Amino acid sequence: EKPNELAFSFLRQLLAQPYVKNFYRRFAGGGVQINLGKRDLLGVTLIMPPFKLQKLYEERKNGIENQKAQIRKASAELDQLFASLQHRAFRGEL
Repeated sequence: EKPNELAFSFLRQLLAQPYVKNFYRRFAGGGVQINLGKRDLLGVTLIMPPFKLQKLYEERKNGIENQKAQIRKASAELDQLFASLQHRAFRGEL
């Protein structure tokens, strides 16, 4: 990935954190949805980690997302097997 894409991904994740949302909620006038524009972010100082750490973060985040997808798939397969077993049990096939 390119440095700008990694920085954007990192920034998006940072802004999605509950403590950051709570910080900006104070300035949003009590609204439910927080809309931050470019002007809102111009005066904000953000600490951006070095590119290597951004890349490591993205790799780990992607690894976790892949594991979550595998778990969801395995859970769906287990649900199907259980439903099949229940069906056979109620039909007296076991």
